[in-house]
Amino acid sequence: FGARRAPVAIIALGVTALALALFYPLTAGGSIWALALMFGALGFALYSADSVVSAVAAVDFGDDESAAASIGFVNGAGAIGAVLGGLLPGYFAGSTLFLFFGGATVVAALILLPSWNRRASDRSVLLEEVAR
Repeated sequence: FGARRAPVAIIALGVTALALALFYPLTAGGSIWALALMFGALGFALYSADSVVSAVAAVDFGDDESAAASIGFVNGAGAIGAVLGGLLPGYFAGSTLFLFFGGATVVAALILLPSWNRRASDRSVLLEEVAR
């Protein structure tokens, strides 16, 4: 992808959303192989996007003085998501929860979509846009 981080994250989020949408229908039959396949797909896609967004992209698009703060902010938002991920299952049915999280990953991919062609070297341009 030519040093572009966003396409990797967007594609991984798309695979995550698809796996979440298909999780309940494919595993409803009780097949252990379908369950293992879906957990594998979810783990691979979700943590691919997480590693790109939470560490590499946060440093790439922050400035030198605030790299640690940008990583901390992104990881803090992830911690809030982990808390909600632990609370929400008690309030919603399984299929509803998977569709909700699938929708949330689609929203995350749409938020990242304008960054598709940005490279880490475009940081100064991005900082100027934010400053305006």
